[in-house]
Formats: sequence, C-alpha cells, structure tokens
Amino acid sequence: MVAQGEARLRCDRCAPLRREAQFAPVDDAKRPILLKCSGGQDRTSFAAALYLLHTRGLAAREAADAQFARWPYLHLPRRQQRWLKAFLTFAQEGAGTQKLREWIATTYSPEDFSAWLDARGLGSTFKGLQGPPRIPAPKDNARHKV
Repeated sequence: MVAQGEARLRCDRCAPLRREAQFAPVDDAKRPILLKCSGGQDRTSFAAALYLLHTRGLAAREAADAQFARWPYLHLPRRQQRWLKAFLTFAQEGAGTQKLREWIATTYSPEDFSAWLDARGLGSTFKGLQGPPRIPAPKDNARHKV
C-alpha cells in the first residue's frame, strides 16, 4: 500500500479508467491517502499504482509494479483481473512523454487497450469493461406469508 490517512477514495470496478476526472480526488485529498477497495488487493493495487504514476510520473513504474506484489498477501489475481497490471505497460507505451492524466484524457481508448491485450493473449481478462458495469438484480429479501 502507498500510504495511510484520512482521505478515502472509492475504487469502483471501472473507475480508474473513467478519464481524468478520476484524478481529482487524489489531487484534492489531504495527505497521506488511504486507498481501500472492498473487493480486495487487485483494484487497490491498481489504484495505488495509478496514484504513483500520476504523482511521480511514468518513471515511477518500478514502484507502481511493486503494488502488485504477491508477498505479503499471497494473492494470485483472478483471470478477469490480470489486465490491471498489464495496463501499466500499456499506459507507459502509449503515453510516451505525456503525463498519465493527460494521456488518459486525450488518447486512452478501451478498444485500443482491448486490442493490445488480445495481441498478448490477455483479451479475455478485460471483459465487462467495454460497456457500462452490470448491475445485479436486487435480491428479494421479503418474507412471503401464505
């Protein structure tokens, strides 16, 4: 994890890729920052890695990659989460000399990323992110009286 503190950022399923608006909470937050994802290490690691690349530049790639370390979590990402770490390479290749925020706002395309993943055998890891997130039907918890 990058840091602890007062500010909490919501890490939704697709949030890190929703253009530059996602960087505003990081830019405006008091330091240190606590990143928390109720779903587990993968998206938290992704948010922490993006934070490092955003605040320190693409030269912080080694520190960003370290956010996905298996130790001490002893965690292997699920198949559908393997795109998260691959995105760092895609971003570094695509951004060139642009800052991450600028590249995401002006150039990033989910379709290009999907094609990039396909070319590396990871295309199936990015499913569900091309369109709006699926919202599960509400569970009917009401008790029925007979």
